[in-house]
Amino acid sequence: MADLAGGYLSGTVEADLSGAGTMSMLNANGFHNLAVEGKLRGRRLYYLSNDTAKMAEVGQVDFDFDSKRVIRTDSTTSAPLMSATISADSASVLVDGVSIDIKAFRLGAAAQNMAIDTTVLLPMGGALKIGRMRVMSISDSAGMRLRNLDGLLTLNRFKGDGKMPVLTLDATAGRMMAGNPANVFMFSDAKIHVATHKIPERAAMRKAAR
Repeated sequence: MADLAGGYLSGTVEADLSGAGTMSMLNANGFHNLAVEGKLRGRRLYYLSNDTAKMAEVGQVDFDFDSKRVIRTDSTTSAPLMSATISADSASVLVDGVSIDIKAFRLGAAAQNMAIDTTVLLPMGGALKIGRMRVMSISDSAGMRLRNLDGLLTLNRFKGDGKMPVLTLDATAGRMMAGNPANVFMFSDAKIHVATHKIPERAAMRKAAR
């Protein structure tokens, strides 16, 4: 394994996987019938390339996926979701003179997984959380520091129209600083909300003109 990776590897990886399905389900109309779920756990992972130019160290990383996840609240139950989540308590990476340190990292994505018309939009979304992040160039000390990033990106149907997508981004950042020893850019308590879609009237006009 170390020879394939081109360096030294150490750590512990545990896997718990299960699945059920048939080969006939491996197509656009039958994929939603597959039932696959699992967990991967990594502990004290460490990698160092043979030339020592690349290094990665992760204290604990977890990867979870489920093709039939259902989210329930007191009043609602979601449609089946194909979902995946990766999280890490801390990670340090060195690549070609750039150092990256991350703490409290979590990235997740999900999409509806049910029998639908494959010609219409499939709702989906992703979320990212980072407690702390530092990126630094060793050669010139330029870099970036980030704290408490929380972002959500969704792709849905505009007013229920399966042919009209609306892309929405909501994000907050507690603090960000970037620059070099001579110039620094900084902001705190930033919030952003963006929603974009085609103007329905113009889309209808273009369709009629064809």
